[in-house]
Amino acid sequence: MEPIRVLCSQTERFNNVRAFFVAEIPDSITRLLIPLSSLGEEVDSNLELQEKIVTTLVNISYIEESRTVMAQNPLVIPQLTKSLKQGTDDTRRISALTLGSLSLVDSNKIIIGNSETLRAMIDVIKEGDLSATKEAYYALYQLDYVLENREKAVSEGVIPALTNMIKSGNNKNLMLSVLTTLSFHNGVLEEKDDIGFIDDLFRILRNPSSSRTCEVALAMVARVCCLRSTGDRNREKL
Repeated sequence: MEPIRVLCSQTERFNNVRAFFVAEIPDSITRLLIPLSSLGEEVDSNLELQEKIVTTLVNISYIEESRTVMAQNPLVIPQLTKSLKQGTDDTRRISALTLGSLSLVDSNKIIIGNSETLRAMIDVIKEGDLSATKEAYYALYQLDYVLENREKAVSEGVIPALTNMIKSGNNKNLMLSVLTTLSFHNGVLEEKDDIGFIDDLFRILRNPSSSRTCEVALAMVARVCCLRSTGDRNREKL
């Protein structure tokens, strides 16, 4: 246990250690994750080990050149996804933070989207009061720039999850930004109508918590109007 404590501390403090660990040590990421992967589904049976390994992952993900290597390792995304679902609040938060860091690379967005990670992120958002929730929003926002990820997120129930959180008043700016990105998916407008979200947008505009909230809500209303106008014209052609 002591070696992982030291590695976690060193990668947290020193940028050159982060870079050296990935670039110069053969199979470093696989060797780091073997103790965690050997636990199988009981990934949280050793909470300190889990937290130190996940924290080391987020530390080394701050090196831009390391992000692609990390995401391409077959152990990284599955272990982060498990730790997003199981572990201490801090471990879950750090897992979401790591996924957000990795998703800054376009090719990684596809890798992450092809895993079970989107479902796990949406489950975290549904829980709502976790410290991991805000980081999950951010990661989802990055991932949803890929069309296939938007489609999967919508099918997994992200729209009701986000709108429920907006109604509760939590992290409105970020959640509205995610919903604005998702609005480019064809089925989202109808789903928002079904759950009464358009009325919620106008309530937000009447009592905005900040200028940014008002700006994002206006962008969403404009998007809705544009989609409706396009739909009406298409129906007229038919």
